[in-house]
Amino acid sequence: MRRALAFVLAILFCLPASATGPGERVQFAFHSHFLLNLHHFLFDNATLGKFGPRAEWQAVTDPFERAGLEQAAAYYRNTYARSDVFDPDMDRVKLALSRAPDAQRSVAGLALPPALAGALERAAPLYARTIWPIHDSANRRWIRQARALDAVFGQQLKTGIEGHLHRTFPASPARVDVVFHTGERSGAYTSDDDPMQTIMPSARTDYQGLAALEMLYHEGAHMRVNGAVIDAINASLAAAGRAPNRALWHAVHCYTVGETVKSVLKARGVDYTPYADPAGIYQRGSFKTSAPLLAIWRRHMTREISFQDAIDGMTAALPPP
Repeated sequence: MRRALAFVLAILFCLPASATGPGERVQFAFHSHFLLNLHHFLFDNATLGKFGPRAEWQAVTDPFERAGLEQAAAYYRNTYARSDVFDPDMDRVKLALSRAPDAQRSVAGLALPPALAGALERAAPLYARTIWPIHDSANRRWIRQARALDAVFGQQLKTGIEGHLHRTFPASPARVDVVFHTGERSGAYTSDDDPMQTIMPSARTDYQGLAALEMLYHEGAHMRVNGAVIDAINASLAAAGRAPNRALWHAVHCYTVGETVKSVLKARGVDYTPYADPAGIYQRGSFKTSAPLLAIWRRHMTREISFQDAIDGMTAALPPP
């Protein structure tokens, strides 16, 4: 990850300074929040399954501390191993913990279920002495590279994404909580209900360097910036007597942000391959059906056809359910 940060800084030193002020960019409020990191650390251990513990467990050398952390991890494994980060119970835990200041290490007064509160309260001092310094350091490195990239490219990205998606970013600061891992089955994720919030994993190797910029804006666009596309796709499908299609709007979302990042970087002499291409996103599951339709959406992005014509063209081309 240090090499990724050095790579980012090397690029930035070669570019002319941005003339845009912070008010012209999306306002991201970054946090490395102790309790949210503890929660996601334990949830990650609950979902690892056959893969075993993460490498940072090696920092826990004291048998008493390890036993205490393993007890908390066992509670999460028994309670949340089959959960998803979007499950209502998980969302309530995240929101409750988010009310605490970043440095707070006690869950007292956060209205958590008693068993969960007890597990976190016992684990917190052990985690703080052992694994938290590793996680916090990685989080802050990720935040530094994201901020540096956003300072140079953020205004152009905001303008481009808003123009393609026909919706503006929220004027209020977008909260981004950076944690080490979000669980074996999860990457970054965003809730667009109030309060809107992104959880971003700092330890993923595929989220480093220039990809950090794309992931930041991909998740930021989930804060209702994609709402016009979702509404238009669902309305077009409803007019044809068809059900909503999450895969189509999500493919459009992913493609729009990735291609906008690629275009903005290319204009500054930087080559970039959008995250979805090497990750094989468009070859997975329901995205396979949506991916061929992105050529129609591309024509809207290049101003050959209107927003609505692109929407109607894609929905008309969807295979029968």
